[in-house]
Amino acid sequence: MIESGSCGDGNRDAYRASTSRMYGWLLLVVLALVAADQASKLVAIRLIEPYRAVGTPFGRILSFTLVYNEGAAYGILHGKIWFIMVVTVLFVAAVAVFWRRIWQMGILTRVAAAMMVAGSLGNFVDRARLGRVIDFIEMPIMPLFQVFNLADAFLVLGTAVLIYSMLRAS
Repeated sequence: MIESGSCGDGNRDAYRASTSRMYGWLLLVVLALVAADQASKLVAIRLIEPYRAVGTPFGRILSFTLVYNEGAAYGILHGKIWFIMVVTVLFVAAVAVFWRRIWQMGILTRVAAAMMVAGSLGNFVDRARLGRVIDFIEMPIMPLFQVFNLADAFLVLGTAVLIYSMLRAS
């Protein structure tokens, strides 16, 4: 004899397992990217004198200059650290709430969202810890890009991947 609700329990367990797998994937990817961002910033602080450019063998393509940003991209919202941090928390919370839907949209959308969350959190850690963001990567060949960090790169690349995946889906 089949007990009442026994099939439902199996479905519930499968749902929990798939949810754990989905959120576990997000957590693993985000933690790895945030760790890479934070490690690169620690290396930059130890090896680069603030506001002094350090050349590389790649010359015009890549150099390093340690700077501190108290705003968002291109210095917008300068001094509005709390506002930026609240927006970051809201963005990360929104991704967490809608993660099941994002997951179902495919690997490109998952990767894009994870990169954007990691980029947001990487800079959030700096703002919470230092009151400013550590930037150090410079690409003189592309003057549109100011000095940035890996978290910024994750945000930009994640956004590009998200746009590509949306265009591809339509």
